[in-house]
Amino acid sequence: MKVAVICNSSNAFFLNYYSSLLENVNDERIVFLGNRVFKNKGNNTFKTISYTKNAFLDFYSIFDLFLSFFVAIYLKTQKVSIIHFVSAHSSNIFLSFFAKILNIKIAFTIHDLIPHPDKKSSFVDLYNKSIRSFFGNYFVVHNREYEEAFEKDVFYIPLSGYKSDSLPRNLPKTILFFGRIEPYKGIKNLYALGELFLKEKMDWNIIIAGKGKLPVYDKSIPSNIEIINDFISDELLRSLHLKSAFTILPYDSASQSAVIIHAYAYGTPVIVYDVGSLGEYVIQKETGIIVKHNDYNAILKYLKEITVNDYKKLQLNIANHFSETYSDKAFAKDSIQLYEKWLS
Repeated sequence: MKVAVICNSSNAFFLNYYSSLLENVNDERIVFLGNRVFKNKGNNTFKTISYTKNAFLDFYSIFDLFLSFFVAIYLKTQKVSIIHFVSAHSSNIFLSFFAKILNIKIAFTIHDLIPHPDKKSSFVDLYNKSIRSFFGNYFVVHNREYEEAFEKDVFYIPLSGYKSDSLPRNLPKTILFFGRIEPYKGIKNLYALGELFLKEKMDWNIIIAGKGKLPVYDKSIPSNIEIINDFISDELLRSLHLKSAFTILPYDSASQSAVIIHAYAYGTPVIVYDVGSLGEYVIQKETGIIVKHNDYNAILKYLKEITVNDYKKLQLNIANHFSETYSDKAFAKDSIQLYEKWLS
């Protein structure tokens, strides 16, 4: 019997997340299928089964629907007993319908059980209700809080999958926000923090890097804040980490976030607000700090007291923890162990 691991999403995060499995899992009991963007991502056994360009319905969804019937039959002939969908996508529903008819079990990774308050929230909510009510036999989650929300079999794997590219630094006086700009990510909180840096005469700067609509602010943006409101390439992101001491997640709401793991991959400690399950991914004062929502005083106090030696210890802790728990190889190992459990 086999497990089919499927990623129909072409989202930039999943390009890395799923590719880490393609490149690090070599087991004849595990087959890979998904969106056409993964065709040349390190696994010769990969087969393309989705042509859509986003998780919503688009022109190619009709083709995906037609193709799903034949994909289900193909998986049955290949003795696949479990399908694992690692991303939310409309095409998953099409294939799940036909797979259920053929008595193939279905597993879903749920990244956002409670959708973020954005334009995709209604789709994600409908998708989650559908897979929980009609299709799912197993569920995979990336935070402990979600484990309690399921009556059916639920399995936890740490959110992971990045390659290490640790960048040694000597405590540069810059804090970095990176990722797509969304209303729930608290950009205004960074404006307030920048104002406090100036008020306290602290020579710390903030970089906000990411594409998306910036919030309206009724004052001028503090002079110690640099904004790069555009798509951030891998090369640019690496250079931004090289000149930043911390990555900050000043979110107003959250589940877990790949931003933390991505920061760790560069050896960058994090400052995170204690919202959602962000704190699960931070060891207090060993890989960064967790502060209460908008507890600016805690951030200021920490930055005033930290030394270069303290910072180097943080980077060493991150390197060790990342290798063991959050690297691409760790993700592949955890996934294989899970599939062995399902197949046993």
